[in-house]
Amino acid sequence: MFPLARAAQLAGHDLVFASGADVVPGLRQAGFTAWAVGPSQAQAVAARRPADESEPSPTWEQRVAADMRDMFVPADIRRAEELLPLAQEWRPDLVVHAAGDVSGAAAAAVLGVPSVMHGLGLVPPGFERLLEPLFSTVGESLGVTGLADRILQGTLLDLTPASLLPPGYSERSNRQPLRTSAGEIDPDPAVAAAIAALPFPRTVYLTLGTIMNNRPGVMEAALTGILDFPVNVVVTTGRGFDNRRLGSPPAHVLVREHIGQATVLAECSAVISHTGSGTMYGAMSFGLPQLALPMGADQPYNAATLERVGAGLRLDPPDLAPESVRNALMRILDEASFTVSARRLQDEITEMPTAPEVVGLLESRLIMAS
Repeated sequence: MFPLARAAQLAGHDLVFASGADVVPGLRQAGFTAWAVGPSQAQAVAARRPADESEPSPTWEQRVAADMRDMFVPADIRRAEELLPLAQEWRPDLVVHAAGDVSGAAAAAVLGVPSVMHGLGLVPPGFERLLEPLFSTVGESLGVTGLADRILQGTLLDLTPASLLPPGYSERSNRQPLRTSAGEIDPDPAVAAAIAALPFPRTVYLTLGTIMNNRPGVMEAALTGILDFPVNVVVTTGRGFDNRRLGSPPAHVLVREHIGQATVLAECSAVISHTGSGTMYGAMSFGLPQLALPMGADQPYNAATLERVGAGLRLDPPDLAPESVRNALMRILDEASFTVSARRLQDEITEMPTAPEVVGLLESRLIMAS
């Protein structure tokens, strides 16, 4: 959502983010006004019920439904309750809310102002069916009637290239394509200089994001598998990662907690990641083939989609080992078809409306109309 917010800010709009207290400092550092409402990420995740090991492994849809029930519904209700009095005082003209957070849509319904849903990833088959219980439950708890219909019949800002959508989805009248972005350039020039100083011609980016980055053994297996491969490796570990797990990396490996993604991807030949939406879309926008190491949430679906269109390979947890990572990366770098497919997605993304263009469309369609 960051690129759209930045575009709205640069267009002269007053803009406020509302999110958990753990997110607010970074937003304020980036120059946004931000309200701390609802639980933190850690508090929301702690509400997830532990898996029943005696039961068969759940399907992707079952995992999403359980996460909606355990994490998203309680978090959204609390966030809406804390957001509403702030929004009533501030009086927005338009509310943009994430697909998994309907507190903003609930507040907009109470205030009688338009709202739009900002997609955060691929649109899987049954997208509405997965989200409808969240919308209905939150609406009922807050006394907002018809919230699910309001959201699902309203505008969806969709980052997904049309070729990755389920059949017929791209023709929907309420779908507004929005070009994805890899984010902003890292403000520290020393970071770019450190990447440029790495010795090999080709560079691979390795990241497990910020939520599942501490899964035992995953980062170690991935890095060990490519250490003796003749490529530079840029690793971002995310918060809370103990770098001692990686030992003393050689000179062709650069390890940082965080680097502005656009700075890394501009120098890369391939990406190895958990296939979270932010990393996946960033890599697609640079036309980079990807090795997916999905661990949960939307990652298995993302990984399967990339593999289906030929823009990457995937290694599910049972198949993850240093040798399998090495072999998969060798294929991705040596077989041109992966890069060709990835660049086809890049071309498709380039044709989608930019964030400033979509801000203008929202102004004319929603704000002025209301």
